[in-house]
Amino acid sequence: MRTQLGDWFQSQMQFDRALPQYQLAWQSATGQAVGGEPLAEQLFGRPVLLHYEPPLIWDRHFGKPPGEAMVRTAAVEFTVSAQGRVVDPKVVADGGDRSSVR
Repeated sequence: MRTQLGDWFQSQMQFDRALPQYQLAWQSATGQAVGGEPLAEQLFGRPVLLHYEPPLIWDRHFGKPPGEAMVRTAAVEFTVSAQGRVVDPKVVADGGDRSSVR
């Protein structure tokens, strides 16, 4: 339940409220084991809040009237290595604009 609440806060752009929920979920699972493995490690590893807010200048449509730009959403799935690098990024949803997928 706490992870779902954290996810909800993330989706509402309330990032400062999301991390405490993830931490509480991790603490609740700490000390529990399933199949001899720590539950907290199975579920979460260790909670880390990942959030990237792109600078405004990245958007070539920023500041244009609403009718002149179309907003599309893309979903990217990736792994973050132990060194903090993105590994194996994959576009899983492209908002219908195939020209933007490389």
